[in-house]
Amino acid sequence: MLLITGATGNVGAHLHPLLAARGTPARLLTRDPARLKHVAAPLDVVRGSIADLASLRAALHGVHTMLLLSPPDPRIAEWEPAAVDAAKAAGVARIVKVSVNGTAPDSPILLGRAHASAEQHLAASGIAHTVLKPASFLQNLFASLPTVKRDGAIYNANADGRSTFIDAADVAAVADVCLAESARDGKTYVLNGPVAVTFAEIAAALSAASGRGIRYVSVPPDAYEQALLGAGLPAWLAKDLAVLSEFAAKGYLAEVSADVERLLGRPGRTIEDFAQQYGEIFA
Repeated sequence: MLLITGATGNVGAHLHPLLAARGTPARLLTRDPARLKHVAAPLDVVRGSIADLASLRAALHGVHTMLLLSPPDPRIAEWEPAAVDAAKAAGVARIVKVSVNGTAPDSPILLGRAHASAEQHLAASGIAHTVLKPASFLQNLFASLPTVKRDGAIYNANADGRSTFIDAADVAAVADVCLAESARDGKTYVLNGPVAVTFAEIAAALSAASGRGIRYVSVPPDAYEQALLGAGLPAWLAKDLAVLSEFAAKGYLAEVSADVERLLGRPGRTIEDFAQQYGEIFA
């Protein structure tokens, strides 16, 4: 039995159809079971989250392998160690953790520090585990839909820096492989797309696929952070995204890893693939 936390997030939504196709029994943990009302055996939907330790403990009964997947939140540093302890107490044999790329205890990114703390706790737990470190998801581009629809523009502070975005579907496919194969235990994989792209190239791909003109506008990091705050993002996330944009502008996020192709036997999906799939949304 597998337990999939975060079953309705970007990765979880792409993962459970893969499990169903393989006929793999899995328990899908979600705060909103109505979003998974179409799921059928051998998948089972249960209400809860890693932030609700009582619900997690109940969901862990009889589980052999857990996918540890959390929403972006600095409380990951509290939630995930508690989840690992609960899994150990329940006799879980293996954990596949979805982290983020570039984690470190002294990271200038709050989410990077939170995941680093959770990774350290998992490593010390004695449970066999695999860590996946994806780059930013292409699906995060949906956050620009309001400005695309309003004035045909994507704004951030990346300048002409390149970044290795990944499609969440590829992260799910890698997670599916790692959940099924204990040979991946003890490994850490850096997951990103097959090529680093600029936001001007992203805007061009979305323009071509959607049939409407979409441009990229680079703004100063401080202005970008203030705009994110104005859009309702929490202060910690607005700051993290502004810092990430500065990193991209300086070329720090452009390194391409071969792990996706090595694990899946194919290259990861490109921005052109993503644009073709979702172009109508951006139109």
